[in-house]
Amino acid sequence: MSEAAGSTGNTLDGRLALRQLVGTMRLDLRRSMLSPRSLAVYFLAFAPLALVGVWALTPFPTDEFDGPQDGSMVFTVLFQLYIRVSVFFSGLFLFVSLYRSEILERSLHYYLLTPIRRELLALGKYAAALIAAAATFVVGTTAIYLTVLSPWGTAAMTNYLFSGPGLANLIQYLITVVLGCAGYGALFLLIGVLFRNPVLPAAALWVWEAANPLLPSFLKHLSVIYYLQSLYPVPLARGLFEVVGDPAPMWASIVGAIVFITFVLGVASWRVRKMDLAYGGE
Repeated sequence: MSEAAGSTGNTLDGRLALRQLVGTMRLDLRRSMLSPRSLAVYFLAFAPLALVGVWALTPFPTDEFDGPQDGSMVFTVLFQLYIRVSVFFSGLFLFVSLYRSEILERSLHYYLLTPIRRELLALGKYAAALIAAAATFVVGTTAIYLTVLSPWGTAAMTNYLFSGPGLANLIQYLITVVLGCAGYGALFLLIGVLFRNPVLPAAALWVWEAANPLLPSFLKHLSVIYYLQSLYPVPLARGLFEVVGDPAPMWASIVGAIVFITFVLGVASWRVRKMDLAYGGE
């Protein structure tokens, strides 16, 4: 009887935790998608599409290029900038503010007064922001990819997508951009709960990510971009001073990224649990 009662209690606790997690996600999802800070995310995700659209609509000698295959090489270069600029700064705008904006607006105590574990609150807010960011960048990445392939016509683009490597490459890019949103989101959530002013930590993170090619192999694993670059379907040209390490296989990069993100979220959740709310200090 005692074992059955304990099992039932654990099941009820699990269901309650799941309901609380989903409830927090639903409450914060609207804010992540419709708040003023989401406008910056939309701009960063879709502004490159406007530039690529101008390039695609400008007449140029397509016969000098080897069809959509060369277009995909253009996208490879653009995608690296997309990750390093658009995805990175979207994480800064969206995830840092998950707690900082609540503190500045003096509304965080409404969450803390509810009977919900702080770890679940942190994970629910993170999941809501991740859904919003990932959905936005999946659409943005797909639109940019198809636009880059469009100058050679619908027939050539369709053939490259479904009879060539185009669709498989696109799926790999989408996996990469989702992991990028998750990785940078976790880091910026941690920055948001550790620091009152996130500018200097965010700048330090930017430098660290940019310096990844120059780092020793064992330090490369401590950055998001290391795992993302291993997922690019078309390898990037290596720089002159890059410290070359053995490229990780796709499965290892995905598992490594998930472990890295889980660790960062664990630290952030621990910090949220220990957080003392003092509006007067802000």
